[in-house]
Amino acid sequence: MKQIAVVLVAVVLGAGSGVGLGYWRFARIASSELSSPSASDREGERLPQPIAEVSHFEHDFGALSLAATGEHRFTVRNVGTAPLRLQAGETSCKCTVSRIEQPEIPPGGATDVVVRWKGLDEPGPYRQTAVVLTNDPSRPRLVFSLTGKMVVAVQLKPADLVLSQIASTQPTVGQVRLYAYQRPTINITGWKAGNNEQNGQIECRWKQLSPEMLQDEPDALAGQLIEVTIKPGLPSGPFEQTIRLTTDDPAAPAVDLPIRGYVVSDISVAGPGWDSQLNLLDLGTIDKRKGLRRNILLVARGPHRENVRFELAEMRPAFVRCEIGAPRAVNNGAAYQTPITVEVPKDSPAVSFAGPKSSELGRIVFRTNHPDVPEFKILLSLTIEE
Repeated sequence: MKQIAVVLVAVVLGAGSGVGLGYWRFARIASSELSSPSASDREGERLPQPIAEVSHFEHDFGALSLAATGEHRFTVRNVGTAPLRLQAGETSCKCTVSRIEQPEIPPGGATDVVVRWKGLDEPGPYRQTAVVLTNDPSRPRLVFSLTGKMVVAVQLKPADLVLSQIASTQPTVGQVRLYAYQRPTINITGWKAGNNEQNGQIECRWKQLSPEMLQDEPDALAGQLIEVTIKPGLPSGPFEQTIRLTTDDPAAPAVDLPIRGYVVSDISVAGPGWDSQLNLLDLGTIDKRKGLRRNILLVARGPHRENVRFELAEMRPAFVRCEIGAPRAVNNGAAYQTPITVEVPKDSPAVSFAGPKSSELGRIVFRTNHPDVPEFKILLSLTIEE
């Protein structure tokens, strides 16, 4: 009986040990299978990958002339273990990827991406971008930027010379500056007035801008100070002229300077049809069967007013008549008025002197004994119909 009990205990212990050993072996296998990588994971660790490395993503061109074109090279390296493929992507409207010298870069290799751009048509800062697509999973898009500032080769400041009042009896002086933005020096080689009739009434001089003056325009490399003098003797009324300056800058061999102003004279005009802003006497449309008579006044002021006399020097059209009366004092001698009668005779030819250009208008030119206004001109607008 005792032997049977011992055998039963041994059987139980053996069975328990077997079950425990089996469970330990199963748990070890299961744990090993869950923690170890799958076949695809192990293959992914060994898969080669391209890696794009770029020397720089942005380039600043600085100051460039309007509508200029240029290009810049960006270097792309493949520091990965698989071929790196490049393809041009989207760009801003003024920028293009002109070429990728090696679309597929082997591991350890490099290539240049050439980005070309066209400048803006107006001065100011610019920023253009171009995108290159890659097969690098960590960097699928390479964005390259080109920056800078568009400037003109030369520029007048102010752009035109405005003289609000031009004295007819003394010189009137105005100044502008000519700045150069691309060359370290600029020289003015000459000038010419657009209206040849007024060439003798204008003087133009210039000199290099001082370093202190040049600091007023930070982007300028050089400049000239231009001084324009309007001589006395111009007729009263609006003054418009354009001076063409020639320079030694190949990018701007000629620069136009418009001049505007109003001439204030000791002699003026009053009467119906007179436009002081245009210095124009408008006779309107005339019936040739009736003709026309128009009375106006020439008014003299200033220190020579009492002694000023007028005589007709020129009439256009020639068939128009002009009568000059005797001067008389007004406002206790503050001014003297000389009556003028302009007559278009009956049966004058059908013509039009109505402009709009001053060369298409008529004119009356008076010669005077005024020391500063030797000649006084009135523009004439008229149309004669049948």
